[in-house]
Formats: sequence, C-alpha cells, structure tokens
Amino acid sequence: MKILLPILLTLIVLLGSSPVTAEIVMQCGEISGHAYYLPRENLEGNWVRDRAKSSGFSLSLEGKKSDILWKDVTGIRSVTSDGGKVFVQGFSQGIITLYVYYEKYSQSELWTFNLEKKEMYYSTHRIGGVTAKVALYKASCS
Repeated sequence: MKILLPILLTLIVLLGSSPVTAEIVMQCGEISGHAYYLPRENLEGNWVRDRAKSSGFSLSLEGKKSDILWKDVTGIRSVTSDGGKVFVQGFSQGIITLYVYYEKYSQSELWTFNLEKKEMYYSTHRIGGVTAKVALYKASCS
C-alpha cells in the first residue's frame, strides 16, 4: 500500500489536468450500521440497527470530479446522477473523504474511503422526504 499511495496521489493530480475516463478507485460491499429515525407525526424517534441488503458502492474519479456509484434493490445509480453535489473534503494518509449535498432531499452525507484498511464509512443526515434519519454505516472494500 505504501507504494500505491504515491501513485494514487500522482494520479489524482494528473487527472485534474488531462482528459481521461473514470477510474474506480475502490469497491465496497453491503453497508450496515445504526440509524436514528427522527420523530414524525405519530411516529416516535428511535435507534435501530440498519443495513442495505445486497448493496454495493464504488468510488469513481474522473479528472477533478469524484462520484460514488451504488447498487441496491432499486438498481444502479450514482450520487451525481441523482442530483448530489460532490466535494472532496480531504485526502490524507490513504483516506479520502467526500462531502455530498442533495438539495432536493435536504440531505447531507460524508463518505470516507480508507484505502489501507479497505473500509468505507458513510454518514447521512436527511431531514426531508419520507424517512428522516441520521445514520452511520460501515462497509468492507476491495
């Protein structure tokens, strides 16, 4: 991994200045974690163990643009195709963190990809839509 890290950093710098196709940097499996579903109308708020069965996630880089692809029971989509705005929050010691905001859902997300440990951490805060919740998930990656 110590050899791969400088190559990856160089790749990220070069991607910003040359036209190339998207590259999948990391692929991750099913997420699981905990979610707090916010109180709504007649529903009380509560913590639950939560997961997305048969889900999968990929970090994609193309130039200075980043995207996260995911599959679940509804099919395959991406953050940007679903209206999310992606911002690189930081890159340090093999860890990439992206901030995503969806205006139409009043939803903010943090996606952290740990290249060395081959793990992904995903946090969401959604106050709009049918399922208002705050959640933290983890997935194993390859």
